Amino acid sequence: MRMEREQQCLERVRKARWPDGIRCPRCSHAGWRMHARGGNGRPKYRCLRCGRTFNDLTGTVFAHSRLPISTWFECARAMREGPKICTQLSRLLDVKVATAWRLRKALRRAFCDPALGRLFEELP
Repeated sequence: MRMEREQQCLERVRKARWPDGIRCPRCSHAGWRMHARGGNGRPKYRCLRCGRTFNDLTGTVFAHSRLPISTWFECARAMREGPKICTQLSRLLDVKVATAWRLRKALRRAFCDPALGRLFEELP
């Protein structure tokens, strides 16, 4: 169940970020090939033009996070329901207060991002 939720969230990010198909975040080239799978099972791609390796989260607020992407979506849903303080988010998400603070700060930026903003408009 948890893995299905992760896949659904990752698919939402992919569609919101690249509505016309996957593109390299460095050179915007549409040519890529599957490079590998990360330790978390997420696919990695390699650009055929510049050779950069990237995944669906590269260049987003979710990049370099060890938290499951479903936790980010839970936090975004809670923030959309109404203002939450970090201790409330911490209890809801079962993370430390500092982690809740970082999530809240990053998601506020993401809500303003035109590419990722629409990702959070209709949360499942």
